[in-house]
Amino acid sequence: MKKQARFLFCWLCLQVIFASVFSEDWGAAVVPSMNALVTSCVVVPCTFKYPGTELPDSRIREIWHEKADWKKIIYQEDKTEIVDSFKGRTKLLGRLGNKNCTLEIDEIKDYDNGPFCFRAEIPGQDKSKFSFVENCVSLSMMPDPDDPTLDHKEVLEDGVPTTFKCFVVHTCPSHPPTLTWSRANKDATTKNRHLSNGVWEIESLLTLTPTEQDDHTQLNCTASFHGGKKSLTSNRIYVKRK
Repeated sequence: MKKQARFLFCWLCLQVIFASVFSEDWGAAVVPSMNALVTSCVVVPCTFKYPGTELPDSRIREIWHEKADWKKIIYQEDKTEIVDSFKGRTKLLGRLGNKNCTLEIDEIKDYDNGPFCFRAEIPGQDKSKFSFVENCVSLSMMPDPDDPTLDHKEVLEDGVPTTFKCFVVHTCPSHPPTLTWSRANKDATTKNRHLSNGVWEIESLLTLTPTEQDDHTQLNCTASFHGGKKSLTSNRIYVKRK
């Protein structure tokens, strides 16, 4: 009886494990809307789940398509199936085996609005195909980039080192903007960090020791974006003499 009880207990445990594994439904989490700078790139965060055991990358076929027509493919491994307007401009950044379907769209055009949806297929299983048309991303085109923000004290002191901060948001973390100063850049430090929902912020910190000669001069911070567009912010420096 003890052996039968142990066997029954083990069998029940296995049923619970397998039930939890195979009961998982298809699902996807995609950022619903994002800004995209024309000529630059946008990286769309995407994760998904599917029923059954976890599979390697090679067992999953991934497709990104227009919501209105899933045959209008903007990305898949077979490049010949991609519509001409997106050929050479899309790339999957995520690992499908890790259930990551993150997509990069490069050289953004002013008509790349979407919505775009992710579709997963498991070859050899007719029922293992799913387009997540309830979780798609729409892009809002930005013809010009945002200007960077330049933070510093209103009045500086002669001979006292001061740190200036310049930052700008973007949605192209695979090719983040470059921040440059109108003064020497060799001592500047740069950091790129994720804020939320595919929005990133890149910042540059520059430490200067102002002198009397810097009073009433301009300090510029320029943001150069992937694709060639630039934006600039300029602030005037005031130096309190000793």
